[in-house]
Amino acid sequence: MLKAEIPCVVCGDRASGRHYGVLSCDGCRGFFKRSIRRNLVYACKEGGNCIVDVVRRNQCQSCRFVKCLEMKMNRHAVQNERTLCPMKPRKSQDFGIDDVPYSMVTVARDFSKENLEKETGFSIHRLLSVAGKGVPIPQSLSLLTSIIRWCAVVPPISQLNPQDKRVLFSNSWHSLFLIHVIQKYGTSKLSDLPSNERIRLVAKAIDEVSLTPLEQWTLVTIIMFRAEDGRFEDPILIRSIQTQASLVLLETSKSDLTRQARLVALIAVITAVTADDVRRTFLTSHSLIELEQLCRSAL
Repeated sequence: MLKAEIPCVVCGDRASGRHYGVLSCDGCRGFFKRSIRRNLVYACKEGGNCIVDVVRRNQCQSCRFVKCLEMKMNRHAVQNERTLCPMKPRKSQDFGIDDVPYSMVTVARDFSKENLEKETGFSIHRLLSVAGKGVPIPQSLSLLTSIIRWCAVVPPISQLNPQDKRVLFSNSWHSLFLIHVIQKYGTSKLSDLPSNERIRLVAKAIDEVSLTPLEQWTLVTIIMFRAEDGRFEDPILIRSIQTQASLVLLETSKSDLTRQARLVALIAVITAVTADDVRRTFLTSHSLIELEQLCRSAL
């Protein structure tokens, strides 16, 4: 008697067994494993409406990964595989700070390349380096526009569709601007601006931690990529990028638990500063509506 074939719950191909909690084929098992271990982030070009079957499963990685999650494939089972075999030699496909194909580390490294500076007019060093003594803070409105235009064309924000970019900047332009100004110009150059206790606390906390460029970039990403806003067209991608940035941030400080805790606490301090706090300190002649419109027009 022939044994009936059981289909893979993801693509419909013949299932080879139960993998990560569901019946799936070897192809989807391997795809899901690679996606989790490498912490990959995918983007769908068709609005998340791609058909995932045995013929078209390789056409859109984003929709395939989403379907894996919808079918209850367990990401923790993939991660636990590695902890159960600690003596296993580390392979290039295993997650690590130096070999994640797409990570905040890769982003930070790529930003310094000449081709990116030619394309955008900026480099990671120009964005993140501390200004020299005596260098004045430029006109705040033009600085905000420059930051948004630059961030919009590089990963991870460049992966988003136009609508999600607009929502992202509308929600968090003030945090992006504040972190950039404090990190770039230092606390001493903010002394002539109107005082605000929350902003002073952020400036002090950032100054005490002495963020590296990578830590700054991942903090900004974690703060900006919050998927709770119902206006996002691809909230799964937003949440996935935030999760990835969180993993990279923790990885960079895994050998120093005290610093790790301070970086996590810094997120709460930064998010306590409202858009109106930033407006009243740096952009007093503009309303919040005008600033949100500026964010949309800068894209």
